[in-house]
Amino acid sequence: MKILDVASGCSPHPDATHLVDLFPDKESDAERGGVLTKVLPGQTLVRESAENMPFYDKEFDCGYACECINHCLDAPAALREIE
Repeated sequence: MKILDVASGCSPHPDATHLVDLFPDKESDAERGGVLTKVLPGQTLVRESAENMPFYDKEFDCGYACECINHCLDAPAALREIE
């Protein structure tokens, strides 16, 4: 299965095969737990925004987008992209 974690942050979902995060090396702040320190074997990290992910439609079997929409500059665009 191909599983996408949108805006994975410092602790991506362990089942995810693909991670999308615009700032994976951003230090901790009030919204983020810290730097993404480890991409697990079999995971691919893509440095991109949720509004502009470089994937084909219907490419993933499942996706996670937990607590990320409120951080998007264009939430409707991000929701369309995630869908």
